[in-house]
Amino acid sequence: MTSRAARRQCIAVRAESRSGGGGGFLAGVLVGGAVFGVLGFLFAPQISAALLTDEQRLKLPRFLEEEAKDPEKTKQDLADKIASLNSAIDDVATQLKAKEVTTEVEPDSVVA
Repeated sequence: MTSRAARRQCIAVRAESRSGGGGGFLAGVLVGGAVFGVLGFLFAPQISAALLTDEQRLKLPRFLEEEAKDPEKTKQDLADKIASLNSAIDDVATQLKAKEVTTEVEPDSVVA
C-alpha cells in the first residue's frame, strides 16, 4: 500500500527569487543593447551600400566633406576672428562707458 500511496502523491516545484528578478531583466537589456549596437555599427554601412544608389545616399554636410586645411592657415583665420571679436568687444565697452558718463551727468543738471 505504501507504494500506491507514493505513486498518487503529487509533487510541486516552485522557483523563487529573493531579489525580485528585475536585475536579470536589466542585465539582459544592457547586454542585448551592446551586442546589437556593435552589430549595427559594423553592418549598417554595408547594408546601406547594397540597398541605396548614389543619389539616395545621405550627403555629408559640406564642412565634413572638405579636405584637411593647412594648420597654419587655420591658425591665422582663427587669430583674425579673435582680433575682430576683441575689436567689437572694445567698441561695445566704450559705448557703455559713454552712456554711463551721460547718465551720471544728467541727474546733476536736473537738480541745479
